[in-house]
Amino acid sequence: MKPEELQNKTVIGILVDKELPVYQNEYDKIRERARGTAGR
Repeated sequence: MKPEELQNKTVIGILVDKELPVYQNEYDKIRERARGTAGR
């Protein structure tokens, strides 16, 4: 929409749509790496 059409309106919807890693998966990878180096 043009800026003029947006005046006095509330904009709703998706602000950001990007693929992000799943926190738990990344955390599990870190834990596995830490276990591998703990025995050195």
